[in-house]
Amino acid sequence: MYLSIGDYQLPEYSMTAGETQNITIMLFTQNKQQLDADGMTARLAISDYINRNSEPFIIKTCSITQQAGYEISSLFCKLLPADTITLRGKFIYQVTITDVDDTVAILKGVMNIGANVDQSAIS
Repeated sequence: MYLSIGDYQLPEYSMTAGETQNITIMLFTQNKQQLDADGMTARLAISDYINRNSEPFIIKTCSITQQAGYEISSLFCKLLPADTITLRGKFIYQVTITDVDDTVAILKGVMNIGANVDQSAIS
Protein backbone atom coordinates (compact mmCIF):
# COMPACT_ATOMS: atom_id res chain seq x y z
CA MET A 1 0.00 0.00 0.00
CA TYR A 2 1.43 3.38 -0.98
CA LEU A 3 -0.30 6.42 0.48
CA SER A 4 0.96 9.99 0.55
CA ILE A 5 3.04 10.44 3.72
CA GLY A 6 4.14 13.70 5.39
CA ASP A 7 3.26 15.79 8.46
CA TYR A 8 -0.28 16.78 7.52
CA GLN A 9 -1.63 15.18 4.37
CA LEU A 10 -5.34 15.45 5.15
CA PRO A 11 -7.60 18.48 4.74
CA GLU A 12 -8.13 20.85 7.65
CA TYR A 13 -11.59 20.57 9.20
CA SER A 14 -13.39 23.30 11.13
CA MET A 15 -16.57 22.60 13.02
CA THR A 16 -18.58 23.53 16.11
CA ALA A 17 -18.60 21.14 19.07
CA GLY A 18 -21.63 18.86 18.95
CA GLU A 19 -22.04 19.09 15.19
CA THR A 20 -22.43 15.92 13.14
CA GLN A 21 -19.35 15.75 10.93
CA ASN A 22 -19.06 13.38 7.96
CA ILE A 23 -15.39 12.95 7.11
CA THR A 24 -14.77 11.58 3.63
CA ILE A 25 -11.26 11.04 2.28
CA MET A 26 -10.44 9.86 -1.23
CA LEU A 27 -7.57 7.37 -1.16
CA PHE A 28 -4.75 7.68 -3.69
CA THR A 29 -1.24 6.30 -4.09
CA GLN A 30 1.86 8.49 -3.65
CA ASN A 31 1.80 9.05 -7.42
CA LYS A 32 -1.77 10.39 -7.18
CA GLN A 33 -3.12 7.26 -8.84
CA GLN A 34 -6.40 5.66 -7.86
CA LEU A 35 -6.07 3.17 -5.01
CA ASP A 36 -7.93 -0.11 -4.83
CA ALA A 37 -8.57 -0.35 -1.08
CA ASP A 38 -10.49 -3.62 -1.17
CA GLY A 39 -10.03 -5.39 2.18
CA MET A 40 -8.44 -2.42 3.96
CA THR A 41 -9.56 -1.25 7.40
CA ALA A 42 -9.32 2.21 8.94
CA ARG A 43 -9.62 4.02 12.27
CA LEU A 44 -9.90 7.70 13.12
CA ALA A 45 -8.35 9.11 16.30
CA ILE A 46 -8.54 12.70 17.56
CA SER A 47 -6.00 14.01 20.07
CA ASP A 48 -4.83 17.30 21.51
CA TYR A 49 -2.74 19.52 19.20
CA ILE A 50 -0.50 20.90 21.97
CA ASN A 51 -0.02 17.68 23.95
CA ARG A 52 0.40 15.37 20.97
CA ASN A 53 1.51 12.39 23.06
CA SER A 54 -1.72 12.31 25.05
CA GLU A 55 -4.30 9.56 24.70
CA PRO A 56 -6.85 10.25 21.95
CA PHE A 57 -10.15 11.82 22.98
CA ILE A 58 -11.98 9.90 20.26
CA ILE A 59 -11.29 6.65 18.40
CA LYS A 60 -13.78 5.56 15.72
CA THR A 61 -13.84 2.77 13.18
CA CYS A 62 -14.18 4.06 9.63
CA SER A 63 -15.58 2.36 6.56
CA ILE A 64 -13.85 2.12 3.21
CA THR A 65 -16.08 1.91 0.17
CA GLN A 66 -15.29 1.25 -3.44
CA GLN A 67 -17.77 2.17 -6.11
CA ALA A 68 -18.62 -0.79 -8.36
CA GLY A 69 -16.59 -0.76 -11.56
CA TYR A 70 -14.02 1.74 -10.25
CA GLU A 71 -10.65 1.32 -8.56
CA ILE A 72 -10.98 4.51 -6.53
CA SER A 73 -11.84 4.09 -2.86
CA SER A 74 -13.21 6.48 -0.25
CA LEU A 75 -12.79 6.40 3.50
CA PHE A 76 -15.82 7.49 5.52
CA CYS A 77 -16.07 8.26 9.23
CA LYS A 78 -18.99 9.91 11.00
CA LEU A 79 -18.54 12.01 14.14
CA LEU A 80 -21.72 12.20 16.20
CA PRO A 81 -22.69 15.16 18.41
CA ALA A 82 -21.74 13.27 21.60
CA ASP A 83 -18.23 12.69 20.23
CA THR A 84 -17.28 16.37 20.22
CA ILE A 85 -19.79 18.27 22.40
CA THR A 86 -17.26 18.89 25.20
CA LEU A 87 -14.29 19.66 22.94
CA ARG A 88 -12.99 23.02 21.76
CA GLY A 89 -9.69 24.13 20.34
CA LYS A 90 -7.14 22.75 17.90
CA PHE A 91 -6.71 19.01 17.48
CA ILE A 92 -4.81 16.47 15.41
CA TYR A 93 -6.91 13.88 13.65
CA GLN A 94 -5.20 10.74 12.49
CA VAL A 95 -6.42 8.05 10.14
CA THR A 96 -4.69 4.68 10.42
CA ILE A 97 -5.23 2.43 7.41
CA THR A 98 -4.26 -1.24 7.38
CA ASP A 99 -4.26 -3.31 4.20
CA VAL A 100 -4.80 -7.06 3.79
CA ASP A 101 -1.04 -7.69 4.23
CA ASP A 102 -1.02 -5.75 7.56
CA THR A 103 0.88 -2.85 5.98
CA VAL A 104 -0.04 0.32 7.88
CA ALA A 105 -0.27 3.90 6.60
CA ILE A 106 -0.89 6.83 8.95
CA LEU A 107 -2.29 10.12 7.67
CA LYS A 108 -2.81 13.24 9.77
CA GLY A 109 -4.68 16.51 9.57
CA VAL A 110 -5.68 19.45 11.75
CA MET A 111 -9.20 19.84 13.14
CA ASN A 112 -10.47 23.07 14.69
CA ILE A 113 -13.46 22.71 17.00
CA GLY A 114 -15.25 25.87 18.10
CA ALA A 115 -17.07 26.03 21.42
CA ASN A 116 -20.78 25.24 21.40
CA VAL A 117 -22.59 28.07 23.22
CA ASP A 118 -25.82 26.06 23.50
CA GLN A 119 -24.77 22.56 24.54
CA SER A 120 -28.19 21.92 26.09
CA ALA A 121 -29.69 21.85 22.57
CA ILE A 122 -27.75 18.65 21.81
CA SER A 123 -29.60 15.61 23.13
